[in-house]
Amino acid sequence: MVIEIVKAGSIGKLNMSDAVNRLRILAIVEGTSLLLLFFVAMPLKYVYGNTMSVPVMGWVHGVLFILFMFYATLVSLKKNWSDRFLLLLVISSMVPFGMVLMDRKLKSMHLVAAPIK
Repeated sequence: MVIEIVKAGSIGKLNMSDAVNRLRILAIVEGTSLLLLFFVAMPLKYVYGNTMSVPVMGWVHGVLFILFMFYATLVSLKKNWSDRFLLLLVISSMVPFGMVLMDRKLKSMHLVAAPIK
C-alpha cells in the first residue's frame, strides 16, 4: 500500500478515508508483531533457549514499525493532523496494546469514513 502510493507519486490523489483505514490496519498488524515479539519470541528465547525466535520476530517487527512510521507521517501530513496527534501515534506504537487504544481514538474522532457497501 505505501509502495504503490509512493511509486505512482499519487499522495495527492490518495483517498483519505481509505488511507486512514489502511493506517488502522497497519497499526494493528504492527502492534500484533510487538506483542508476538514480547510475549512469544522472548519467552521462547529466555525460557526454552530458542535463539532464533527473537532475531526473526525482531526483524519482522522492525520492518512493520518503519512502514507504520512512514505511512503515519504521510497520512498525518495529508490530513493536517497536529504534531501532538502524530506523536501520540508514534508513542502508542511503542507500547503493548497501545495501537488498540489509538484505533479507538481514530474511530471516536470520526476520522474514518463508513465503509462502502
